[in-house]
Amino acid sequence: MPDESIELAIEIEWFGVDVHYQGQRTEEGDSIARTLFETVEYRAHAHGLSTPDMPLVLEVDEDNLDAQGFWEHLGFELFEWAQVESDRYLRMIRSASE
Repeated sequence: MPDESIELAIEIEWFGVDVHYQGQRTEEGDSIARTLFETVEYRAHAHGLSTPDMPLVLEVDEDNLDAQGFWEHLGFELFEWAQVESDRYLRMIRSASE
């Protein structure tokens, strides 16, 4: 039986934009990164096992300041540090109310 004290979250396992498209905009003027993320977020929340109150969690390389700024702009904040092999990542979280 799962530990009921652990908060359930939607974890974004990997998200990135090819270097050739970073900073680019759609024909409507929105950033490609934001448009892609909104699609991922919509589909994650539409999944049958998700609930409206689940926060979103993801990891960002501690040296990737551009990505950290992008996620902070979307309402994510530092949750904890994660060590994966020899790399350190920031685990960031955004509440479902954002």
